Amino acid sequence: MRIFSLFSGSTLKASRKIINEMFNLGLHPVDFLLKDKNIINKFQDTFTSKRLIVFDTETTGLNVEKDDIIQIAATEIINGNSGKSINIYIKTNKSLSETVKIHNINLNLLNENGIPAKTGIKKFLNFIGNDALLAHNSNYDINILTHFSNRYGMQFDTNRIIFDSIELTKRLYPKLKSYKLGNILNELNIEGNATHNAIDDVFATISLVNYLNNKNNKNKLKRVEFLQKNKKLITRFNKNISNFWTRKENNLIENYSIKHIIDDFIEIWSKPLNIEENNSINKLKRYLIKMRVENSTLKEFLLDQMPIISRFKEADLIIGDEAVVISTIHRAKGLEWDTVIIPSCNDDNYPSFYSKEDAKKPENNSSEIMLEQAKVLYVAITRTKKKLIISQNKYFLSLTGFCFNKSLSRFIKPILHHFN
Repeated sequence: MRIFSLFSGSTLKASRKIINEMFNLGLHPVDFLLKDKNIINKFQDTFTSKRLIVFDTETTGLNVEKDDIIQIAATEIINGNSGKSINIYIKTNKSLSETVKIHNINLNLLNENGIPAKTGIKKFLNFIGNDALLAHNSNYDINILTHFSNRYGMQFDTNRIIFDSIELTKRLYPKLKSYKLGNILNELNIEGNATHNAIDDVFATISLVNYLNNKNNKNKLKRVEFLQKNKKLITRFNKNISNFWTRKENNLIENYSIKHIIDDFIEIWSKPLNIEENNSINKLKRYLIKMRVENSTLKEFLLDQMPIISRFKEADLIIGDEAVVISTIHRAKGLEWDTVIIPSCNDDNYPSFYSKEDAKKPENNSSEIMLEQAKVLYVAITRTKKKLIISQNKYFLSLTGFCFNKSLSRFIKPILHHFN
């Protein structure tokens, strides 16, 4: 929402409305930035006018490099209609003691119906040809299929269109509680049994993609209306950020300089930075250099570091040259300063009002609750190396004009004589 607002020129309020509408229609801002990234349009075109292979694997475990595929099933969809299917069991010498609980495939079944791994993989590769693939959580299936094929001297071609029905479902139903295949079928009331047997799961996935295609057709007119209504903003957004986005997308696996990426981003940002924003960005650069994230690729940074950094507060970006740090007590754990100031050290904060209410309930252990609250204040107090300053409110004025007396925290009173 913020990125769209910055680069389309819309207000944040308008941007919020546009992005919500966009997601509800199965669109994503990246669809307008990168060629052929509109996954919904690509899926619909492939599903209705080409050959699409829906497949699934069952394995001896989750290690894509070492575990074996013991079942692989697939069905072709040609021009929107289901065609031929294959269901291959593959023999293995690995233990099935844990996974049999999930897929119910045991050694007896494999001994009776299984074929050698090389024969099974060759049969599957011949069936799929060079056509598009679709699986539920395709990343896992593609990865283990790639490693398993390589192990037997065969190459599985990943340079093709590959869809993930989880991603498609998230596009068209972004607010589901769970995206496991069985849970999606239940929540959307779709026919099919997700049994963890590959052929059953393939048929269940086909039911899902048929349902998604119908939903997509219903959204088509709404998408056209949405795009016409917001054409100017989307065009401006695309013009202002697409070159930057494309350059970074094409260099995901090269070593990068975080400083240059931030500087590039600031350069295309039409709004001039104020002093506070400049200081914050410079601090972020210094922090990232200190953490030595410069040695990674952009892809590694986005996957490993960015999810953590994006949730950071000021106290998480400590680099040692700050005059003042504002922190919650929990985020201050493990840190120390010469001087610590604890404001509003009142009885409704230490212990908190809600913990005091919980302590009154007969089913709760009031001593334990108070001890935990005391520990919180203890953490705050022990962050200081030289000076501790505590303040309290003597009164509280409500919005309706009533004045209430406030008292010092009960945890401070026994040590009050140590303060000046």
